[in-house]
Amino acid sequence: TGGTLTQNKMIFDQCSINGKKYPTAGKGALRVMMEKNKDVREFLLNMALNNEVLPEEATGPGGERIDKAMPKYAAPSPDEIALVKGAYINGVQFRERSNEGIRVCFNLKDSTKEETFEILNVFEFSSERKRSSTIVRTPQGKIVMYTKGADSVMKPRLSQSNKAVSTMETHLTEYSREGLRTLIFARKKLSPEVYNKFKKKYDVAASAITG
Repeated sequence: TGGTLTQNKMIFDQCSINGKKYPTAGKGALRVMMEKNKDVREFLLNMALNNEVLPEEATGPGGERIDKAMPKYAAPSPDEIALVKGAYINGVQFRERSNEGIRVCFNLKDSTKEETFEILNVFEFSSERKRSSTIVRTPQGKIVMYTKGADSVMKPRLSQSNKAVSTMETHLTEYSREGLRTLIFARKKLSPEVYNKFKKKYDVAASAITG
């Protein structure tokens, strides 16, 4: 999956999801497809969950919270704010970050629904990794890792059995020719056994580093 950011304005502009281009995604075109298209929903969740963004709920003159207004977002990177806003206008709205996780409001065509995703691990973007990852536990109890990063580090990590990968490369080339910045988004389901095995190794390594 490839998403694009405009070079100067730093806004989410358009994307390619599972081999299909969505040229008006930056205007909210994905919202009407979110309920029926799982790939679209997962792409938007990646944008909303895999970040270091902190939201501040919009308030009125008297300090009252305005639930239907977009929160004010703060983050070390303007890229992440652009992506969170892009998910927001497409109906996956990052409302709150707390000890319980990230609260997301799904603004569907005929209704709204809120869900909280538990954040298990966060691997921040760095100049060495050139990607960021977040492992979450969904409200349904499934464990998912969402990752986004530069083309050069993400391409070798994609499943080559997915036929959409070759189409994605074509779309990335087309976006680059248009002068758009690109990122590749991916996700992987993790079984409890695989995650627990990883977590044990990760905790040992983290303890060794911190002493």
